[in-house]
Amino acid sequence: MKKAVWLMSLLFLISGCSATVEKSAVEEQKDGTFKIDCIKENEWSGAFLSSELIREAEEFCLNKGKKFERVELKSENDGRFNYTNVHLIFKCN
Repeated sequence: MKKAVWLMSLLFLISGCSATVEKSAVEEQKDGTFKIDCIKENEWSGAFLSSELIREAEEFCLNKGKKFERVELKSENDGRFNYTNVHLIFKCN
């Protein structure tokens, strides 16, 4: 039963991130940093998804007239379920 709930939660999260990252929601944090999270079902490695999120963050900062600075990048790969989960925290200076 727990696996079914976990899988349903995973499917819900996956639906928020398409096959190619078009626009993810950028969330402003209390400390002035920004965060983008994405789970992609069809990737074995987080390298591609990480680069897409970094590109999106760079564009976000550029639109503000500022420069992108990466604070933290975490990528989790799970070969059992064939998905990648990437968390990017960044600043616009």
